[in-house]
Amino acid sequence: MYYESSIDESSEKFILVDDDGNEELCTVVLKIDAQKQFGKTYVYIYQETEIDQGEFMAYSTTSIKDGPGMENGLANVESEEEWALLDEVFTTYLAQE
Repeated sequence: MYYESSIDESSEKFILVDDDGNEELCTVVLKIDAQKQFGKTYVYIYQETEIDQGEFMAYSTTSIKDGPGMENGLANVESEEEWALLDEVFTTYLAQE
């Protein structure tokens, strides 16, 4: 999967494009910088479609230099340790909202 607009502090919404070219409008709910722990940045997103409505999903963000451009992507969370950190941070975030 890749996204067409930047995921940074100034943008909350972006277009997610899956492997089949389908586009979905998504909102970044929470960005987690875990560079020290895992060398990655994570995002919790909310896909604004009828199918996935009401679900938060977590991914790590990737930037792959490939030829003349840069591909911005989302990758699955890989380990139990990563999930433990993400769950803890997200639970704290929800409790504050």
